[in-house]
Parts: sequence; structure tokens; C-alpha cells
Amino acid sequence: MRYYPILSVILVILISSCSRPSYYQIANFEELTKSHQTIAVLPFEVYTYGKLPKDVTEEMLIKMEDLESTVLQAELHDGILESKFEDQGQFRVALQHYSETNLLLEKNGINVRESWTHSPEKLAETLGVDAVLLSRVEKEHYFSDGASAAIEIGEVLLSILSNDILVTGSAENKMLLGDYALVSHDGIILWQIGSDMILDWKYKTERCLSRMNSRSAKYFPY
Repeated sequence: MRYYPILSVILVILISSCSRPSYYQIANFEELTKSHQTIAVLPFEVYTYGKLPKDVTEEMLIKMEDLESTVLQAELHDGILESKFEDQGQFRVALQHYSETNLLLEKNGINVRESWTHSPEKLAETLGVDAVLLSRVEKEHYFSDGASAAIEIGEVLLSILSNDILVTGSAENKMLLGDYALVSHDGIILWQIGSDMILDWKYKTERCLSRMNSRSAKYFPY
């Protein structure tokens, strides 16, 4: 049985249509964040489940999820900065670079996957920031049995990330669920956005995840 840690506990699950994300921002956001100087974007929690090729082992899946965790983290970090630049808005806090975030976690004995199980308060203290942005993505796939023959680890990573495997059966055979939450150093959920997508095989998973990231970056507060 796979374990789904921190966001399943601290997040209010927000599910919406692809075109209209659910959104929450605490009423006194400006007051609570007026002293904030630095925030950090954490590695994503990433979970892939469903009918996977039979040669995809649990170890392969973990490696793929860990890789995608930091790829999505970097994309969201850059997306927030690009969004603020495009809007010509004043970003009144500093965004800790994701490479510094991950280096500090590593120096404190916390690898990518372990970061998913630590409290936001502990992570904020470790990183020396005022708030942390936690993100969780769940991906459910239904692959055909014919896609599972003799696949090496590199091919598994490529095929799952790019989603170039033709799936037979129902037209709707992929589900993406994304949740993003900004949590202060004292554990208060300041902001949250979530969305889900029901897709058919023609849509590439990473493109839809990028769309989720882009949309969340656009709505990011501060």
C-alpha cells in the first residue's frame, strides 16, 4: 500500500473543472504576511497510480516521481517569477531559488521524498523562510498491456513523463489532480488553489501539468 503524506492531511481538497480552479485566500492575508521577506517553493508531492505497464516496478515508479518532483518545482518557481514580470507587479517578497531550497534540505538530511512528510513549520524553519509553497499532484493512468513489454528504466521515465503510450479502451483514461497551498512558518494556510482534469489519451500529461503550474503561478498572492 502506498502512503500519501503531508498534503492529504493539511490541505482542504479542492476539486474543480479544468477551466475554473477552486481558490482560497485567508481574509487577513495582507496583515498576516506584511512582515514576510522570503518564501520557498518545495519539491512537489507526486503520485502515479492506476494500470501501469507490468514491467514498471515500485522502484522505477519512485525514481520517476522523485525526478518529476523537482522538475515541477523548478517550473512553478520560474512560472511565479515570469507571471509577476509579465504583470509588471511588485513582488514584495523574495523567492528562494529552488536549487538553494533543495541544497538546504539535503544539508539537513532531508531528501526530496522525505520533504513530503515534514511539517510546513519544520521545513520553513530549516529553510529560513517565512512561508513555504507545498504542491501535490496525483496522476491516474490506464495503460494497455501491450505497452509493458521489456522496458528499461530510461524508457519508462520517458514514456510516462511524455505520455506517448497509446491507450486502448475508454476515451477518458487519465485523471490529474493538483493542489497548491501556501503555508506560513507557524502553520497557517494562507492561500490555496486546486484543480482536476479528466483527459483522454491524446493529451500529454506533462503539458497539462505545466498548464496547472502556469495557472497557479498566475493566481499566486503577494
